[in-house]
Amino acid sequence: MTVVDIRCDVQQVDESGYVWTFLDEAHDPGVIVPGAIVVAGDDEDPVFAQVVDIVGDEATRRVHLDIAPGAPDLYLRAAARAQLSVDRDMAPSVSESAARTVRFGEVLAGRGQTTVALDEHGRLTRYHPDGSTSPLE
Repeated sequence: MTVVDIRCDVQQVDESGYVWTFLDEAHDPGVIVPGAIVVAGDDEDPVFAQVVDIVGDEATRRVHLDIAPGAPDLYLRAAARAQLSVDRDMAPSVSESAARTVRFGEVLAGRGQTTVALDEHGRLTRYHPDGSTSPLE
């Protein structure tokens, strides 16, 4: 079963031009910060999205999402290919073992962005800026 970060109707666009939903639709509101890449939509049709902003007062906080085109599995396959490409095409000055230890989720989390990426075992994992991770089912 997929657990989305924030539930939304991807057809619901407001005057901003972005899909919107209420912050209280988030599985973990702490993940929903401007710039974060999140899993949105619903369990049957999840999508990747970037949080554009959060607006409104506390009772009615609205989240604007920029929905990524295409199905999530296309991004996962591309990420897997990119990792293979990094391993194969690294400059001779970087050892093969060092190239394999690049973890893009950790890199982006270190820059303060919550992101979803493949872990070292090929599992889809959410990386948090505080250094913690949580696997996606």
